[in-house]
Order: sequence, then C-alpha cells, then structure tokens
Amino acid sequence: MLPHSDVPRGGPRKSVIIRGRWQVGERPAEDVLITDLGSDGCRLRASSVGVTKLEPVQLWLDEFGPVSARLRWVKKGSIGLAFEAPLNDAVFRQLVEAPAAPAPSNVIPLARRSTRRG
Repeated sequence: MLPHSDVPRGGPRKSVIIRGRWQVGERPAEDVLITDLGSDGCRLRASSVGVTKLEPVQLWLDEFGPVSARLRWVKKGSIGLAFEAPLNDAVFRQLVEAPAAPAPSNVIPLARRSTRRG
C-alpha cells in the first residue's frame, strides 16, 4: 500500500497546455488554461475564482465539450475539477497528444525606439 501522499489524486495525469472555457453555474463562460489532464479530471487556471463544490461546472477543452464537472480543490491559484463521467480513451489521447497551445504571457512588448538620427 502506498503512503497517502504518494497516491495520485483521482488517477494519473498528463501535463498539458490546453486553452479552454468554463462556465460555473449560470455565470457567463470564461477563458481558462488547463495545465494537467486525466480521464477523470483536470487542473486549470482561471482569471477569476468564485466556485463552490455545490455549483455545477461546464468545461470546454479546446473544441471538445461541454464536460460536466465539479470543483474538487483550490490551491495556489490552481483549480482541480473532477469530471462527472470519465473522458473516453480516444478523446483523452487526442487531447494529450495534440500540439501544446502557446502558453499565455503577461509580458507586454515595448516599441523599439529608433537610435538613428537624421
């Protein structure tokens, strides 16, 4: 038997970068970034957090969805969701094997100033 801390939460996960959207309850859908994915749940980052374990969640993983889910945990800016029904194997493989979306950046490019004088 594995020590409690070594047992994966909800099954094995794959690190991914998948852009998605989620809708919590009746609120408008918001953009999210899924950072790891298992057939039974995922970890994501969202710009606003305001979900309870009682509220239903609808999640779109890139173009796939909606997937019904529930809040599992919130920790250090990440949110864990448990899916109401596991993703089927073909969909799971397609999502984890797809090329990773570019990671969003909070860096704002600055315009270059010309150093030539004329």
